[in-house]
Amino acid sequence: MNPIDSPHWHSPFRQPERVADATEVPWDDAADFLVVGYGGAGIAAALEAVEKGLEVLALDAFDGGGSRAMNGGVVYAGGGTAIQREAGVEDSVDDMFRYLKLETQGVVKDSTIHGRDQRYCDEVPYGAAIGQVMGDEQDGAGLLILDRAPYRKAWHQVRKNDMLPLRPQPQPQPQPAILALLFASRKARTLEELARKCGLDPRVLGETARDYNLASAGWQTDRFGKDQKDIHAIVQGPFYAIDVSIRSRLFPLSSMTVGGLRVDEDSGQVLRADDTPIGGLYAAGRTAIGLPSHLYISGLSAADCIFSGRRAAAHVAQLAQQQTQKQAQLQQS
Repeated sequence: MNPIDSPHWHSPFRQPERVADATEVPWDDAADFLVVGYGGAGIAAALEAVEKGLEVLALDAFDGGGSRAMNGGVVYAGGGTAIQREAGVEDSVDDMFRYLKLETQGVVKDSTIHGRDQRYCDEVPYGAAIGQVMGDEQDGAGLLILDRAPYRKAWHQVRKNDMLPLRPQPQPQPQPAILALLFASRKARTLEELARKCGLDPRVLGETARDYNLASAGWQTDRFGKDQKDIHAIVQGPFYAIDVSIRSRLFPLSSMTVGGLRVDEDSGQVLRADDTPIGGLYAAGRTAIGLPSHLYISGLSAADCIFSGRRAAAHVAQLAQQQTQKQAQLQQS
């Protein structure tokens, strides 16, 4: 069924115009609300604007839907929503705020990552968290150091396709990992030899591995707070260094850009450098600063797109209503 014909579709929506020759169609148009980028936030904004009585025009470089059309996601229903109340869940705006504040400080994956000769973060968190440290503090450099056991385990996982699907595919895609294991890695019998092959200081790499192994054995706390159960001692050769740098041609770290344009939190209007809003220009979703701007956690992006898109449209509708009221008052006077 066409969703437009569904009884659950509550917004008026015009069918697309199909033409034989694009050059014969006038492309000038006007609308109360123009959406550029018809992804999750754009669709939310367009629907909110239509339901508020605005004439909407949406543009997209592709077929529409953006990453939301490919990716599933968790939408956080917090703050005491009607859905929660119906399910018997007690929640409040304050509790939701405290939860999100806790979540966005750090998140939820593997062996030691090195850059500039030293280990610089816990390797367990989500790729966006590691990518932030790598990009902001380490000039995008990173090497994944493995000994024999995890390297063999990685090969077993790619052969069996036993991998976490991080791409918008129905099944995990092992090809990038296979390319990295074959062509983006260096191998050596000792850590000292591996350091020389990678242009690292052998002494620093040896000391880093020693501290890491002590944490693995439980003799000391890991300096980056990594849980002991997630620390595999680097002791049995051969040893491997896989280039996971942002500039790696075969296996760059799975990361993403978060954040975006600064916006007014009440309206979604884009702010100038002096914090004054730019009239008529709004940003929503991943083009704007939002909940996932520091670190990304599954679900925050989807929820933030819905909220920020609706916020922008609601503000435009409010301004339009105020303008209509002013015009009515002027006509009466």
